[in-house]
Amino acid sequence: MVVSFVRLSDILSQIEKAKLEEVKKCEAQDLNRLRKENDKCENHILTLKQELELIKRTHEEICLQLEDQTEETKNQLEKKITELECLLNNSRKNVTELEDFLESKILRWKEMSKDTGVS
Repeated sequence: MVVSFVRLSDILSQIEKAKLEEVKKCEAQDLNRLRKENDKCENHILTLKQELELIKRTHEEICLQLEDQTEETKNQLEKKITELECLLNNSRKNVTELEDFLESKILRWKEMSKDTGVS
């Protein structure tokens, strides 16, 4: 009976070792799987960060271009306003000159009418 107890103990010990090795093997496989998933996630994060940086740079460039275009358009419009104000002033001056000219013509005609006796 002592022999069979020793043998039974050896068998149980071997079974425990086999279970322990199986657990270690499963843990190693899980660790490898988790490392691969982690690497995949880190690569995905890196890709997203790169895309975000590219989008930020593109956005900044577009904003700068829009600011430049806005400034250029503003300058063009201010120049056009100045030109139109000048034209308006010239037109007003011409109207005043024409009114003065017309007034003097009317006065001359009236004087000529008085001189000639025509009403």
